[in-house]
Amino acid sequence: MGLGVKFAQGQPMSELASLQELGVHWVRDTVSWPDIEPQPGRYVAFSPPFLQRLAYYREHDIGVVALLTLGNARAYSPQGGSPALAYDPDAFGRFAAVVARMLGSAGVRFVLEIGNEPHNSALAKQLGGQWNGHAPSPWVDHYVRMVRAAVSAVKAVD
Repeated sequence: MGLGVKFAQGQPMSELASLQELGVHWVRDTVSWPDIEPQPGRYVAFSPPFLQRLAYYREHDIGVVALLTLGNARAYSPQGGSPALAYDPDAFGRFAAVVARMLGSAGVRFVLEIGNEPHNSALAKQLGGQWNGHAPSPWVDHYVRMVRAAVSAVKAVD
């Protein structure tokens, strides 16, 4: 059984132990791109609370579906440029590879999820198109470029 946890959104850490009680084998936890890359090309370690969760997951053989957020306006501000700058495919690929390396170093089983509901994201609103991807939908083409960049970069390191 798997469970979408919300510790990154304020779920109390005191509920961490309930995962074992529930028999959870996988969790879906969030990795925020702006938190990992606050400036272009400058990557920082996972936060202490996330490291605490990873240690718990590892100790209890719980795999991680790491939800990678799609935008990073902190490091790649779209002001004065393309609205898609915060969703740069190559930068996203590098972020995904860094996360893959860090999760591997943490010793957890993991898979990466490339964004949540991209049809509802700011990417779709900024680039345009139908929520269901019906052509023409420029957001879909851009999202596919992000996915390709992430897959290529992650495969190069893992």
